[in-house]
Amino acid sequence: MQLLYAVLILGITGAVSSVVLYVFSKKFAVYEDPRLAAIQEALPSANCGACGYRGCADFASACLSAGKTDGMKCPVGGKPTMAQIDQILSQTTNSESQPS
Repeated sequence: MQLLYAVLILGITGAVSSVVLYVFSKKFAVYEDPRLAAIQEALPSANCGACGYRGCADFASACLSAGKTDGMKCPVGGKPTMAQIDQILSQTTNSESQPS
């Protein structure tokens, strides 16, 4: 009988824990603009710092924050990369679907 109680308590504890983890994962979810990943993929990933930022991820974040690439330059990727980033930035996102 003790074994049954132990298994029951362990099962209930596991079920409650999984529900709590699920609720917290939805409550504290962080929205990330999908264009950020697209910009990072367009960059050459050299992380050289020649653009004036610490790496390609920081440069992508700066481009996304500015909403345009005026005055920004990726020396490694050149004009084709910047044109691709401009195209990505011109795409609209469905910001209304962001969780609040």
